[in-house]
Amino acid sequence: MELFSQVIHALEGSETETRTADTINGPVKVTTTTFGPDRWIEKAQLGRIDAINLLAIILFVIDDFYDEEKQRFIVNEWASELYSAEKYGEVIPRNPITLLKINTLKDDWNWLIDIDEANNFLKNRGMQWTCTEVVKHLAKQCESSLLNQHFPPELFPRKPEQGTPQPASTEIKKLERSRTDSLAVELELVCKSLEKNSIRVDVENVWAELSKRAGRVDSCITDTKDGGIVWTRSTGKQATLSRGGLVKRLARMAARCPSNGRQRH
Repeated sequence: MELFSQVIHALEGSETETRTADTINGPVKVTTTTFGPDRWIEKAQLGRIDAINLLAIILFVIDDFYDEEKQRFIVNEWASELYSAEKYGEVIPRNPITLLKINTLKDDWNWLIDIDEANNFLKNRGMQWTCTEVVKHLAKQCESSLLNQHFPPELFPRKPEQGTPQPASTEIKKLERSRTDSLAVELELVCKSLEKNSIRVDVENVWAELSKRAGRVDSCITDTKDGGIVWTRSTGKQATLSRGGLVKRLARMAARCPSNGRQRH
């Protein structure tokens, strides 16, 4: 997989794993789906971050373009900087299994960096944010998913939850008058509904509620496929919301309205 694809996968790619767990009631099949940082954020919290994941963090913070050409440019430029930093001893590459120093680096990105070194690497290039801060922010967004990984719901059966009430049409019209982005309208309605029902407004819950709206006559969301949410713009053209795109939208909403409890780092 090329470098750019690896970085995008680390940021918003999905993976599904099925395993069999032994329980007091016998074997139970458990299926877990992870998205982007779900797979590596815990190790990053322990101070160990893959080179690919560092580039993913950099792209997450810098990318405001949603344009693949510009995203590739960001990744390639920072990858070049990171390799130069390794060459001159600014960062020490470590084996992802033993954590020992790699004396001869192969032509790949399968190596770790100490998070303090990653912070210094960013600081030396004029960044006003740290890798540690972004990891903390992403970890908060991943809380629900990590909980499902450690405590799969299949092992703890519970009563079916009631569906989220549909918003009144007057509320939809009120939002549509002030917002031209049809998905932004959907997102605002979902967040308001979650808050009204005392449900945490995070990536997991918002993603789940948006997915439920696919195909509804009062929704711009038409489908969910390939790990994304397909929606129709006001122009009639279709677009796909990725996991990473939702993270950024929620972060911007929190920045506009910090009192609603959705906070960005």
